[in-house]
Amino acid sequence: MLTGVTLFFSFKNFSEYLGNRVLENQDNLIARIKDEYIRHSGWENLKKDRVIWEKMLETARPFEEERPGGPKMGLPGDPPPFGIKEPDHPMEDDDMLPPPDHDPSFHDSDNIREELEKRFPERFKIWEKTGRLPFIEERIKKDLERRGSHPLLSRLSLFDENSQPIAGKAISMDKHVLRKIEINGKTIGWLGIKTNRMPSHPLDSDYMKRQSIIFLFAGICVLALSGLVSYMVSRHLIKPVKELAEATKALTSRNFETRIDVKSGDELGQLAEDFNMLAFTLKRYEELRRQWLSDISHELRTPVSILRGEIESIQDGIRAFTPETAESLHAEIMRLGRLINDLHDLSTAESGALKISKEPVKPLQILKDTLGVFSKRLMDQRMSVSDMTTGTLEMEIMGDHDRLAQVFSNLLENSLRYTFSPGKLLLNADAKGRFLTINIEDSAPSVPSEALPKLFDRLYRVDESRSRKNGGSGIGLSICKHIIEIHGGTIMADESEAGGVKIQICLPLINT
Repeated sequence: MLTGVTLFFSFKNFSEYLGNRVLENQDNLIARIKDEYIRHSGWENLKKDRVIWEKMLETARPFEEERPGGPKMGLPGDPPPFGIKEPDHPMEDDDMLPPPDHDPSFHDSDNIREELEKRFPERFKIWEKTGRLPFIEERIKKDLERRGSHPLLSRLSLFDENSQPIAGKAISMDKHVLRKIEINGKTIGWLGIKTNRMPSHPLDSDYMKRQSIIFLFAGICVLALSGLVSYMVSRHLIKPVKELAEATKALTSRNFETRIDVKSGDELGQLAEDFNMLAFTLKRYEELRRQWLSDISHELRTPVSILRGEIESIQDGIRAFTPETAESLHAEIMRLGRLINDLHDLSTAESGALKISKEPVKPLQILKDTLGVFSKRLMDQRMSVSDMTTGTLEMEIMGDHDRLAQVFSNLLENSLRYTFSPGKLLLNADAKGRFLTINIEDSAPSVPSEALPKLFDRLYRVDESRSRKNGGSGIGLSICKHIIEIHGGTIMADESEAGGVKIQICLPLINT
């Protein structure tokens, strides 16, 4: 069945191709059709007289060539058609007829004898009387089969501009290959040739069968190859997608160790790498979250434990409630209050809800004012101050005065808390391009170089020198970082030439 379908469509396309080739060679016929249309200003004359169409086909057709040496109908001495016996007496001149392929009236006649009687009444009586009529009738039939009725004559038809039949045997344009007929760019009709559904000649049929088998075999090969390629592509696509789906389920179960083995460099491979990066980031944030909870609980537990111990000892009568005891309790309460305030500020900053009111301010003047607040404590700590910011006091940025004062207060508080006494505090500033750089340095002790980038992490401490006993919560520098970044600047830590830590702040200046 599949072979039959393939054969049908193959022959259909081939016959359409042949039809187009035939129509391309009908320039002669097209010209005669145009002349007829112009001469009679339309198709009415051609519709009324079918002989005109048949004569046009006979005289204009380029598809039939004269056969050299071919027998002519009605010439004396012509051999009779195969299987027809010549009468005993020779053919007379009155027997001669015009060749039927030059006389279209014979083509569609259902009764040649009636046509002969109508066209040649006098001769018809003689042929009938002498017994030549059957011979002449049979000869005309054979000659029509041999030369006159070309198969294309019955397949060509003419249609008007509205697709209505004008001439020929067709009643509609269905199953016709068409050629447009135009005069001055206007379509006046169509010349159509009917396509054969299936080949009639055994050689044509055999050829089409062989072609169909070849096409069918080629189609099966292409289908098999397509199936193989589809299978390989589907495996290439589905397998990593399944791995990604399974890894995603594992990730939702908080299994942050999940990784996908990247085996390709295409988009799926890039997706696997992105997934691995996501898993790594989630793992890191989970570790930070746990560390955060642990540190917070520890930070809160220490002052609460001290307060509880002090109060219980007073309740048990071990210690008397003296001014010194009240001072100790007050210090622990203040420490707990500062921790709670720092946690609130940090949470607000990280969520982006930290309120900043920007206006033109002079950051070095704010630093100088803050330094004045800490002057007595610096003297008590025996820390000398070297202030080299005088020349840049008038530099302005868009910022929040109170938040910048909070940054400078935290930095000076750290220097007071962790710098050995006697110590040094160095302040300097420099304006380059669009940025103002402020450096705050202190003397020993320093911190290990690998710990410098971590100083701004929340609750991070360097155990040797930044211990909890000095009262720090490890949150101040994190708050400073968020405030500076909100101002569009940067803050970083480095080793100081004075032996301690140098904090460098860069802030964008107001465009002038």
